[in-house]
Amino acid sequence: MPCLVIIPARRGFPPDTWFSSEASMGDPSFKPAPMPTARHALAAARLQDNLLAAVGGSTSSSSTGIISTNEVYDFTTNTWSSKAPMPTARYLLAAAQLQNNVIAAVGGYNGISALSTNEVYDFTTNTWSSKAPMPTARQLLAAAQLQNNVIAAVGGSNGGSLSTNEVYDFTTNTWSSKAPMPTARHNLAAAQLQANVITAVGGFNNVISATLSTNEVYDATTNTWSSKAPMPTARYLLAAAQLQTRLIAALGGNSASGLPLSTNETYSL
Repeated sequence: MPCLVIIPARRGFPPDTWFSSEASMGDPSFKPAPMPTARHALAAARLQDNLLAAVGGSTSSSSTGIISTNEVYDFTTNTWSSKAPMPTARYLLAAAQLQNNVIAAVGGYNGISALSTNEVYDFTTNTWSSKAPMPTARQLLAAAQLQNNVIAAVGGSNGGSLSTNEVYDFTTNTWSSKAPMPTARHNLAAAQLQANVITAVGGFNNVISATLSTNEVYDATTNTWSSKAPMPTARYLLAAAQLQTRLIAALGGNSASGLPLSTNETYSL
């Protein structure tokens, strides 16, 4: 599976440079090791500095290829290692960090139905544990950390676009239903802006059959959403991640016509 990494100016790497596992792509001075298992519709989350886990997904264009694979990439050594698989094979799921070396993999689709599954992986012990399921089964959702041990799972689909916002507290192993997103959608992205504040961007709403540029910010302290400046480019199936406090990047996705995008837009709260 091709792996593409952008690396900041450190350890002798040039700034603003892409490195790729593909032989003909990226700066040839560093080649990130490709994932051992080629797959799509997977989820990934940070474990600690220079370490991430890539979980689930599908190895084919149909539901017959759904897998429980868990592979960890170590940027320091540029190596992948196969770890304990998820108890539940699924794709179209979401993942987010709970604390250092601990992530949650939530929701998804198993080829039959949307899932409420919540499984937590501890890298230190290389073990998975089944935790309290999400109140709402769904696929094509997004998840982001609010604070240490607390994540929000937003949007998704289970027969239609959802505005659901459910918050999981790892410390108490409980979910709580919170203020829903103003705009129901699936195939969206979410990222933390600052402690207890996340943004949910883009996505698709099947009721109005629209690709969205929506940018809605959730403040967990006040349990309120606010509509913010929309993305310049409407898209779905995108990804988002924090660059620094109050600054995120929204990457890629599909346009309204279904074309894949290389778009990179940053948002400052």
